[in-house]
Amino acid sequence: MYSPYMVAPQPIEYDEPEVTKEEVLDVVFGVDSWDGIGRTYDDIMGDTALMCWAERISCDPEAERELMALIGKYRDQVPAVMAIFNELAEAAAKQ
Repeated sequence: MYSPYMVAPQPIEYDEPEVTKEEVLDVVFGVDSWDGIGRTYDDIMGDTALMCWAERISCDPEAERELMALIGKYRDQVPAVMAIFNELAEAAAKQ
């Protein structure tokens, strides 16, 4: 005997837009203002796995050296970053 109550429930399928890695990186690196679901730089850096980027790089000596070399190469183009490094270098010189 068949009863409609014997049918197994079907999983709910959500029709959420997906975002690609490239879209996220475009927002992080300043190419775009929003990703495919409307998140801004602050949204991505404050509420996703990317908020841990500095910790991850600091735990990888090769990545850290590459980043420092890149910052050094373009130091004239990143005055806010260099202000932080100058302050820290001054403190390190006094230690």
